[in-house]
Amino acid sequence: MAQAPDTDIVIAGGGPVGMAQALAIAGPGARAKLSVALVNPQPLRDAGKPQSDGRAYNLAASSMRMLAALGLGEALAPHAQPIHDIIVTDDGDGGARPPLLNFDNRDETPAGAGQPASYIIAAEHLNAALAEAVLAAPAIEVFEGERVAAPGAPGAALAVRLGSGREIRTRLLIAADGRASPLRAAMGLKSLSWPHHQTAIVMAVQHEEDHLGRAYEHFRAPGPFAVLPLPGGHQSSLVWTERPDEAKRLMELDDEAFAAELELRCGTELGKVRPAGKRFAYPLTGVLAQDYIAPRFALIGDAAHGIHPIAGQGVNLGYRGVAALAEVLSEAAFLGRDIGAVDVLEAYQQWRRFDAMALVAGCAALNELFANDNGLVRAMRDLGLGAVERIAPLKRYFVNEAAGSHGDLPRLLLGEPV
Repeated sequence: MAQAPDTDIVIAGGGPVGMAQALAIAGPGARAKLSVALVNPQPLRDAGKPQSDGRAYNLAASSMRMLAALGLGEALAPHAQPIHDIIVTDDGDGGARPPLLNFDNRDETPAGAGQPASYIIAAEHLNAALAEAVLAAPAIEVFEGERVAAPGAPGAALAVRLGSGREIRTRLLIAADGRASPLRAAMGLKSLSWPHHQTAIVMAVQHEEDHLGRAYEHFRAPGPFAVLPLPGGHQSSLVWTERPDEAKRLMELDDEAFAAELELRCGTELGKVRPAGKRFAYPLTGVLAQDYIAPRFALIGDAAHGIHPIAGQGVNLGYRGVAALAEVLSEAAFLGRDIGAVDVLEAYQQWRRFDAMALVAGCAALNELFANDNGLVRAMRDLGLGAVERIAPLKRYFVNEAAGSHGDLPRLLLGEPV
């Protein structure tokens, strides 16, 4: 007689996507009654410490609906800054240029009902809310200070060995272990990866003028320079993309010299701008798995698709996968099907792969277009942006797309439980 699994699902990786996946499958509102073991190398609460990594997430309206459906709405509300307007410039000549695009950032689809299409939340607050919910969920067992060392051969169950030597038998292993994903390689799933030859400097900044809920995206030859509003009116999150050698020089400057460089690039919209915390640097790479599934195995988040941050869609793309996989597994469990079977997991792959490929490729192409400092190319793209600015329905389409409210949406992205 086959040995029964110790848990229905093991999730490797406790970042914002891995924790959300655990809650979507086995949180208090989940209807499938599945059990989850979440394995993470660090304590979950460490990711919620102030200034833990400097990042802030641009959460689409659909992602916010999902998080509310997972029971996090009240915890996140004080830390979520709605974006009311998005100002886009092409800063090819070195100083701030007049806005080429001004988006009224409302989600006017039936699901959005005219609410803001996106919100900015500092990573520490999102991770803290997710960690508290995961640690309080009875159906989620958390293994902190552990990692999945190696999965066994899939059969009626999958034997997952942890770094400590402990073995967990499970019906499904979900990898949320990042762009380099050791588990993706261990399970034989091929991927494409490429460097963007850019580094993103991320940090919080303080400024004199109230941002009024406006986000600024300055397209520059080295890469985009985004200023994203945070709660309170006088703080924003900065994503400053540079070539690697210039980013290294900037990161090595003392605080005063760095602040002076920051002033040169920020323009005048927000008055005097100063750093408001530590700075962090992240090399930018693109990753796309050719397949998201194997027997008793699935990829989510950056392990499946690592996207350029130019459109701020990384975590939203991950959450679309979370919602789709949770729905597929819930329906399979309800029907008594094997949740780790390839024919079950194929429904998740078919639902998500094309959309993810299109978005990864689109953001990479957009970055290449705006990183090109050729005068003719710049003139043509400015002409194109100007045309978009004059076509209201086209602008509305782009906003609704960014809100994640178009297409065949999983129930969680509509704010409905699974």
